[in-house]
Amino acid sequence: MKSISPIDPTKELLRWGPVPGKFFYMSEFNDACFTRFAARFPGKGVPDALLVFHEGRFLYVQELAPFRAACKTMFTEIMMNDSLRSSLFQEWEDAIVEQLIIQETIDRTNIPLLSGNDFRALWDSFYEKTIQFWLPTVAAEFGNYGSDQLLEEALALHIANKADIASAMEILTAPEALSFYQEEEIHLSETSDIEAHQQKYYWLKNSYAGSQVLPVQFFIDRKYELSKNIRAQQNQRLADVKTKKTELIARYQIPSDIVKIADVLRMAIEWQDERKKYIFQTLHYKDILLKHAAGRFGYDYHTLLNYDFHEIERFVFGQTHNDTHTERNTGCAASIVRTSPTTYTIDISTLATEHVADAWKKYLSEDIALETREFKGSIACIGNGTPVRGVVRVLLDPNQSQEFKPGEILVAPMTSPEYVFVMKIASAILTDTGGLTSHAAIVSRELNVPCLVGTKVATHLLKDGDVVEVDARNGTVRILS
Repeated sequence: MKSISPIDPTKELLRWGPVPGKFFYMSEFNDACFTRFAARFPGKGVPDALLVFHEGRFLYVQELAPFRAACKTMFTEIMMNDSLRSSLFQEWEDAIVEQLIIQETIDRTNIPLLSGNDFRALWDSFYEKTIQFWLPTVAAEFGNYGSDQLLEEALALHIANKADIASAMEILTAPEALSFYQEEEIHLSETSDIEAHQQKYYWLKNSYAGSQVLPVQFFIDRKYELSKNIRAQQNQRLADVKTKKTELIARYQIPSDIVKIADVLRMAIEWQDERKKYIFQTLHYKDILLKHAAGRFGYDYHTLLNYDFHEIERFVFGQTHNDTHTERNTGCAASIVRTSPTTYTIDISTLATEHVADAWKKYLSEDIALETREFKGSIACIGNGTPVRGVVRVLLDPNQSQEFKPGEILVAPMTSPEYVFVMKIASAILTDTGGLTSHAAIVSRELNVPCLVGTKVATHLLKDGDVVEVDARNGTVRILS
């Protein structure tokens, strides 16, 4: 097979995914997180990376050790710098305003009546404003991958027991603000105008796999399942979070410099959650523009989803129709190589079906003994501290969750916001990838559901119907039958 990446699959890897996704919906990620960030902060970017798209899912890969080192630098030199972090956050808030303005412009515009030049200008302006929205958040995005290790090392100087360190990290980094899902639930429980609520939150189940407008009935069905006291309950939960932090800091006499590490990490987690809300809204408008481009220039919309923004620009605005573009339906890989402290090259390859499958297997596989009856993971949430026994449900795609039953144990490669509705009814959560700042870790703590992340093997060893015992306090999973 042709080499598609400089990343050595025999090294310990950082994997993000696999999760459902299309290349088009992630287009600005590569530009913002690599090209623009490196130009803005020379020498602070992450190492080479690889994206592989296969059968409607994608996998992001980097070599773990150099990635961790780069992320730790981002966190210590950018996120821990109060002035720089505040400046970036203000820049991001300004970018949100600009993004909302262009979304309103799209809503008001009769796009089919635009000239080719005017449509191109709208397309370019929207994409540039989306990049400007992403760019200030990159240090928070990547910095988290180095911050948890930094915090763990610092806490080890004051807390002897490893399990107690994990518990302390869980408490110290717990968000002190409501997630956008929690905000939506509170608003839904209190509203008398569900149609207005639907117009505000129609994007709630958008993801990198697709965009949809949720119907009013979706919100009606959920409204009557919610507690009427949900606002008071959430306020009490947040108050308890702060109390636990205060008590833990006093118990172990944790110095202020270590508390600051945890607090900045907590702010980064909250920032990422708030960003996701706007990303989901942006996906709706990306879809509007893509569907129009496909219709105007004679392309299949579903096929264009397999390409990034710049490739589509060459198709639809370059006036050179690509008759072979359907080949991308089999999958592709994007190799991102750092060529200098300020530059990256991004090589996007269309691969034959068998080569996509080979690349997918090559970078996703783990060397595991299938007869293994017990394995470990990183402790994200201990729940009430007692082991949980339950039936496994492996969910590779959150949009296929109809068969998930309350009380089952959710097993996934990783979780993303689309998994939230299943996570709320799971008795425990296990993921292959992720750390303390991963989506599964954050949401499980909000729900107080036992959760182990970074098991590497959960989806490989477990299958639907298996009965397992999850001991989140000790970070172990035992297969019972």
